[in-house]
Amino acid sequence: MIEIHTATEGRIDEIAALLQVAYAEFAPDPGDTERPAWDEYYNQEIPDVRSRWPFSEHLIAVEDDRILGAVTYIPDASDPRMNEDRWPAGFAAMRLLAVHPGARGRGLGRTLTEGCLERGRAAGRDWFGLHTTRLMNVARQMYERMGFERFPENDIPITPTFTVVAYRLKLP
Repeated sequence: MIEIHTATEGRIDEIAALLQVAYAEFAPDPGDTERPAWDEYYNQEIPDVRSRWPFSEHLIAVEDDRILGAVTYIPDASDPRMNEDRWPAGFAAMRLLAVHPGARGRGLGRTLTEGCLERGRAAGRDWFGLHTTRLMNVARQMYERMGFERFPENDIPITPTFTVVAYRLKLP
């Protein structure tokens, strides 16, 4: 049985390892100049769970004590520590939703996203935001089915041809 709960600090390394396994499929082909900073992002930013720990909550999907999915929930997405992922006041957000490739298709991504939305509502936030890319078709389609809408004002241009796109959802 899969359980969703808040991770303890003792699971940081497991979460970091899962993130790298889950995001490995998005590595550019050798010689791809569209995403020149991928190696730094993949090897440093993605697995750096510890730096996000003080201002976020990490939800994990666990089965038989094995982490199958994880997401970073940020209760105040306008926090300056969010750097380029920062959102306007009144937003909660999530980052780095990841499901182990062997556990995909079981609804874990949606369940983890819903857990973040519940926390945003409980915190009294007006909006919920997330960033994704055109490469992440399955995730984008899921977010759109859940009612998220594009929010281009918060896009992050990386290169002239590659943009991290923003989505938002009004929280009731």
